[in-house]
Amino acid sequence: MARGSAPLDGSVLPPSRIVSERQAGLPRRFIPESVTGREVVELGEGRPAPHYPGRSVFFLSFAMAGLVPPFSSFFKDVLELYDLQMAHLTPNAVMTLAIFAHLCEMFIGVRPSLWLFRWFFTVQPVSPPSVVGGCYFQPRGPVLNRYIPCVLRKKWDDWKSDWFYTPLTDEAHLRLPSQPLAQASSWRAPVDLGDGYDAVLDRLAGLRSQGLTGAMVYGDYLRRRIAPLGPDPSGDVQDEPASGDAPESGTSIGGPSHAAPTPRRLSPLPSTAPPSAEPLLQALAAANTTVLDGLSAQMEVLQAERVELDAAWARVEEGWRSVEAMVEAGRKAHRRHASELEARRRELAEIAREVEEERETALIATAVLNEARDDLRLQYGSRVAELEKKLDAARGVLDAAAAREWRAAENEAASRRREEALKARATALEERARARERDLADREAAVAIREATLAAHEAACAEEESALRLREDALTERERALEEAEAAAQRLADSLSLREAAREEQARRNLEGARAERAALDQRAAELEALAKELDARARSGGAAAGDGDLAARLAAAEHTIADLQGALDSSAGEVEALRLAGEVGPGMLRDAVSRLDRAGWQAGLWGGRTAKYAANQGGLAQCLSEMAGTLQRLPEELEETIKSSSRDLARGAVELVLVSYQARDPDFSPWAALDEFPPGTEDDARA
Repeated sequence: MARGSAPLDGSVLPPSRIVSERQAGLPRRFIPESVTGREVVELGEGRPAPHYPGRSVFFLSFAMAGLVPPFSSFFKDVLELYDLQMAHLTPNAVMTLAIFAHLCEMFIGVRPSLWLFRWFFTVQPVSPPSVVGGCYFQPRGPVLNRYIPCVLRKKWDDWKSDWFYTPLTDEAHLRLPSQPLAQASSWRAPVDLGDGYDAVLDRLAGLRSQGLTGAMVYGDYLRRRIAPLGPDPSGDVQDEPASGDAPESGTSIGGPSHAAPTPRRLSPLPSTAPPSAEPLLQALAAANTTVLDGLSAQMEVLQAERVELDAAWARVEEGWRSVEAMVEAGRKAHRRHASELEARRRELAEIAREVEEERETALIATAVLNEARDDLRLQYGSRVAELEKKLDAARGVLDAAAAREWRAAENEAASRRREEALKARATALEERARARERDLADREAAVAIREATLAAHEAACAEEESALRLREDALTERERALEEAEAAAQRLADSLSLREAAREEQARRNLEGARAERAALDQRAAELEALAKELDARARSGGAAAGDGDLAARLAAAEHTIADLQGALDSSAGEVEALRLAGEVGPGMLRDAVSRLDRAGWQAGLWGGRTAKYAANQGGLAQCLSEMAGTLQRLPEELEETIKSSSRDLARGAVELVLVSYQARDPDFSPWAALDEFPPGTEDDARA
């Protein structure tokens, strides 16, 4: 097939979108200056004109997928094996190689094997054929279930426009192609691994069963800032095993070992491989869903910001057109300001041109953000904020220009508005005169209404006075009834207190007597037990026959004594029970009396709407009686206040009646008008 030595016709690549230092910031994050000690990212241009090897064409999407110069020996071997050039690959093809290399090094613990890659994948050309991005790697059907699940992006939008120049090694496979890829029959030839790769395949099967996916592998080397297809750490090329050969004997299938290569990194940040891949797989499986959801949410936010940015630009363009229309109208209306308006128009045109340049830059930045969907650290918040600030500044300039244009028109219309205001004021004065005439007629009608109101007030005052007299009589009668109820309640409380004290004293004495009798019974029972033990001892010794008669007499006397004591104890218990019943019945009677007194107070309206709650014992009843007594003591004061309030209401009604009569006679009468000076004849001491 044709190599990149053929001259380019200029149509293999579209114009580059990385044409400013700001747009070159993203490539420099993947290919930093610290890699080679000098600047390695040069801006693109409208037509590719590479100068190999120092000015080679490279793509931003390749760097995002994990391909960073200088390239690894595995990547170069793949290009050599399939007779490909770097630009023939698509971004998904580069990502397939990077995921395979990182899977071998970090999860299986072996160097990436070209023979193993051929066993899993084959080259597939795109349709229709293309010079740049003309092929990708397709998994072989028979061994598809032996590899980890790997779902890549369906489309990379306009990735061919994101190219720039960077130094590469002087190799034909790294140059820009001039013709489409030619398919070879050897690509689909079957590959026999042999028994040497059984351990690798077993390890891969274990990782697949644990849930490892291609997205998790990509997220791992992206999080660690590792370039799987970057330079080899050792600096030399590791020979791959031949057909059917096993991996190196020094490699460890169970995980990374000293024989396995260390990861290739994008930055000098330290990152050590875990001793086993299982904890890493568990962490990646737990974070996989969160990472994908976060990326989707981030892209949705970026798309929403892009829509808002386009809408803002549409508003700016509409404002620009409106400003031009206003400038043209101002030029026709105000010829004397032609030079000033022309200068303003040039300023607005310059601002619009700058804004248009910023818009193009923002569109390029938005496209790059859409391509960087799987990268969490590629944030364009600062750029969007800067564009919003510039949009706000441009909008402020447009608003200021519009304000200056309209200010002159407002000054000319001010005089017309003043004339119209004077005319409106004259009309308002005429309306006020007519309203004054109508007001006089209304006031005459109001005088008649006030006279009728005066008669109604007089009748109401008479009714209020009679009601107050009836209320005073009712309050006097209520006070007399409450005094009698208070005296009866006090007598009942004193009687119950004396009876309760006497019953408590009698119960205490009876309880002490019962305790003494119980102690005597216990002592007598102990003596009888001792006597019984003595009799048993005598019976066992054989002398019981001589004293049977005496023993029977003593037992009969003891039984009689016990019966007497039991009767005395029963009588004491009866007395105690009677005292207990008396103690239970007495508070009930007192509680009934208090309840009747409470209901009488409610009927008389003494408790003021409050709800009385008290305990059923003597202490609660005594507290309730004390509160009722306090209320009855405050009753005379409240009655006096009620009488005074009724007197004030009656006096206020009389004063209002007099004032209404004055206002009925004189509509302009105002009883609350303040006097600026004392009337003539007022004494000096009265003034002080």
